[in-house]
Amino acid sequence: MFEQERMRILDNLGDLALEIQHVGSTAIPGMKAKPEIDLLIIIKDISDIDAVSTAMVNLGYDVRGECGIEGRYYYSKNTERIRTHKVHVCELSHENVRRQIAFRDYMRDHPREAREYQSLKSELAETNTTGMEEYLEGKREYIEGIIRTAFNKGYGKQYS
Repeated sequence: MFEQERMRILDNLGDLALEIQHVGSTAIPGMKAKPEIDLLIIIKDISDIDAVSTAMVNLGYDVRGECGIEGRYYYSKNTERIRTHKVHVCELSHENVRRQIAFRDYMRDHPREAREYQSLKSELAETNTTGMEEYLEGKREYIEGIIRTAFNKGYGKQYS
């Protein structure tokens, strides 16, 4: 599903996209995940964001803006009211690129930590009483710890 969507986006963005990476839980083999594909589109210059947004709208995505992370633009696509794709767009130099790639690659290489993360996500999904913010906040500390460890071990350095 990732590759199919990646090609659709590339066909519409052309040279605006330097890379399109598969990130998020569906990018980690064996990880239980919601049926949503997370994509990270890396662009050369954030000044191209209006052209990117136009292409994403043409592909059926909703433009969500920066959503609290300056310089990172977020898009979502729903099919029959169910979110199927989430896209993050950043310049190559944006710290979010390094963070997402380092987390993904570290988790792919460390199945024990991936299982711990999966257990945490399952527990949070079962005990969450107030919505998505509570769920995300519950994961934040674990994710930040993995990213620190990943950076210390050299993950994501190609995006430094």
